[in-house]
Amino acid sequence: MKRALTNWKKNEAAATIRRSHLVLKVPGLDIKIAPKAKIVARVLPVTPAKSGSAPERNLFRRRIKALFHELNLHEGTHDWIFFAKPGISALSFEQLREIVLQVLRSLSEKPSSTSL
Repeated sequence: MKRALTNWKKNEAAATIRRSHLVLKVPGLDIKIAPKAKIVARVLPVTPAKSGSAPERNLFRRRIKALFHELNLHEGTHDWIFFAKPGISALSFEQLREIVLQVLRSLSEKPSSTSL
């Protein structure tokens, strides 16, 4: 099950990115979400070479995957795409956690604000 949450084919990743929309932009990180395409929601950490050295990019990917499992985001209704940018290594695990929790709070508030 764990591997299925992060396993993407190239065409699936491209299609998910096309139908996604930006939910948060902070220095070093953009977060997009898209309606989930499979039974469980998945995470796609995008880490271009510009975002840091290989160990920094790997650390970011491990942190994102750990948060995804810890916060049970796989049970949600969206696939998550995390775009690392230069400066991503400045964000600690706790800061990443707060950023993801902020996005979750904003997503849970949206339906209630549109209801009568």
